[in-house]
Amino acid sequence: MRLFIIIAAPNPWTLEKAKKFCSLHSDIKTHILTGRNELTVELLDNLQPDYVFFPHWSWYIQERIYENHNCVIFHPTNVPFGRGGTPIQNLIALGHKETVISAIKAAKEIDSGDVLLKHKMSLLGGGEEILLHMQDIIFEKMIPSILENKLKPIPQSGKPTIFKRRTPEMSELHSDMTISQIFDTIRMLDIVDYPNAFIKWGNYKISFSRPALRVGGIEATIKLFEGNEKND
Repeated sequence: MRLFIIIAAPNPWTLEKAKKFCSLHSDIKTHILTGRNELTVELLDNLQPDYVFFPHWSWYIQERIYENHNCVIFHPTNVPFGRGGTPIQNLIALGHKETVISAIKAAKEIDSGDVLLKHKMSLLGGGEEILLHMQDIIFEKMIPSILENKLKPIPQSGKPTIFKRRTPEMSELHSDMTISQIFDTIRMLDIVDYPNAFIKWGNYKISFSRPALRVGGIEATIKLFEGNEKND
């Protein structure tokens, strides 16, 4: 029987990968959700998919949805370590150079579901580059493996470590940071619609993006904002 899956792709980098997946896997019937409001109990109850995949999802999933449907989320930490918000940024801030992507069943407690599959991932490069690399792994390796092998979920083991979601104020650079810490902070926040790393300079705010680590310093693109103007 032909597999039927739903992919929740509410942002540009997941939508592009989801469309490519459809073109490469015409044997799999696929429905793409392009907005968070499209994910409804009524839709899933009507369509009855084999799987609902969430390659990059930041919102609450209703209990009636994950209790009645095979919902799989992808979280870029080795759970139960690193459950919670802004995992990639938190990992880099802690000095990690690589991580794993965990494919887990959606559950009531955030990122606590049973694990279907894990895959290694590098944390080198800019924030947006890392996110795109993560989507490549999810769509080219992890989703096909889940569909082909009908993997059995395994409960997480060990003491959970919870990450708190980073706030825009945490993007500020400080003079007591090392060059390496400054570089990592700039690169991990170099993502469209994320609050870029910044410094305050009198009545101005200067944000940084596209960093390159050089001998003795950093080259980066800067933007200067007046007052409390949005830093993006």
